[in-house]
Amino acid sequence: WMALRPHTGRTHQLRAHMKAIGHPILGDPKYSDETTAQLSGPLKLQLHARRIAVPHPSAGMLIIEAPISAELKAGFERFGFSEDEADPEPFLIKRRR
Repeated sequence: WMALRPHTGRTHQLRAHMKAIGHPILGDPKYSDETTAQLSGPLKLQLHARRIAVPHPSAGMLIIEAPISAELKAGFERFGFSEDEADPEPFLIKRRR
């Protein structure tokens, strides 16, 4: 899997970029190619917002986290991934000890 961070806030940005570099997101009916569509089979879009941070007028940053959906779990099972393997903080710089 990939950890992606959008910069413009446009809803299709990640999907269009992944297709442009030759790696469309599984289950994407708009931006996939024939090979990806065949691999996806009945899967729905395999894109998930794990964490969203938005400015709150009185509480600073409001951070909303969500567990993966049933559709994403189905994709994990289909391709042999485990949710436990995903880095919970993929964008933090990890320092070597």
